[in-house]
Amino acid sequence: MQQPQYGCFIDGNWGPASSGAYIEVLDPATGRPMAEIARGVEADVNAAVESARKALPSWANSLPVERARILAAISRRILQEQDRLARLESQDTGKPLQQAQADAIAAARFLSTTQVLPTRFRAHPFPLDLNILTSPFVSLWG
Repeated sequence: MQQPQYGCFIDGNWGPASSGAYIEVLDPATGRPMAEIARGVEADVNAAVESARKALPSWANSLPVERARILAAISRRILQEQDRLARLESQDTGKPLQQAQADAIAAARFLSTTQVLPTRFRAHPFPLDLNILTSPFVSLWG
């Protein structure tokens, strides 16, 4: 049976790696192939970094409420797909399924919590203690 094949996700699109090569991913519990993933090379990394650089000004200049909306949508999607994501994580890494499920929920909660920060704080510094000055401005990358 042929395994699913996944490419590189760069600039909003799936595609093969520049090398054209794929890596077989094995289930650590059985040693059987479970998928093939694109074998990214330096050119793919450079393309992904360039895409991120191009996207950054739009993200940085978007309103905090818009960034919060996007992060909330990602959080909801993770929760909708948590069982599938947990099974894949468990199968890929050998992690116990229960832990993989908890990790998916933790990721969704992190995004859910983080998404409210830009709408709750202003980007004005405030002292946390006498030796540290910080700003509550939060910007997620990646």
